[in-house]
Amino acid sequence: MLCRNHQEWKQKRDERFSRNRKWGKDPVPSLDPDNETPATVQPVEEPLTIKFTPSNPGEITKIGSKIIEDVRDQVVQCLWRNKDFFAWTPQDMEGINPGVIAHHLNLDPSVKPVMQKRRYKRLLSARHIKEIQFPELLSNIPLVPKLGGKWRMCIDFQDLNKACPKDFYPLPRIDQLVHSTSGCELLSMMETPQGYHQIMLAPEDHKKVSFITSDDTFCYVAVPFGLKNAGATYQRLVDKIF
Repeated sequence: MLCRNHQEWKQKRDERFSRNRKWGKDPVPSLDPDNETPATVQPVEEPLTIKFTPSNPGEITKIGSKIIEDVRDQVVQCLWRNKDFFAWTPQDMEGINPGVIAHHLNLDPSVKPVMQKRRYKRLLSARHIKEIQFPELLSNIPLVPKLGGKWRMCIDFQDLNKACPKDFYPLPRIDQLVHSTSGCELLSMMETPQGYHQIMLAPEDHKKVSFITSDDTFCYVAVPFGLKNAGATYQRLVDKIF
């Protein structure tokens, strides 16, 4: 719509709004969130599933189905040659060598230790935890409901986290990650299942990440989820590797 001056533009705008009201159209749509249909994100393509073991449906990975056929065949062959690098269970994860990185709590010595009341066997079999005597701090085990109706075991590290100063190691920003992939013809992503559990906790900090069950008292050997500064340690490891 071309207008010679501001007055003509206002006149045409009023005429357009008048026609909308006459025809029963609302020039300003409703923004009531209660009446809005929730937006759903749809994949741009259906990924291609690669099965490593036909007898075990869980041992799969996915690649883009729109990759050029020659490149796709090379990617599939590379995955098959290195399928022993994938960890399908917690027992398969040997963890990161502590010589590369280990998480230190850096506990404030002026904070009084707190012993919470008591409130696991997969973690024990995976060697992520071990039995311990005389812990320095003891945490609860709240159970959180999952979407599938099951329960998730969590450790309440609130008191421990309060005693640890924040590690200000920079974490990646989404806009920077998106910008870094601009112009790339092929993009690959690597998922690290239970990534924190692959980082060992510094031995002197084992007694600080203890929790009690009806059977015994345990402490974490690997970095647990919910621990303050664990994200910074994990990002520091990623930056070292890549």
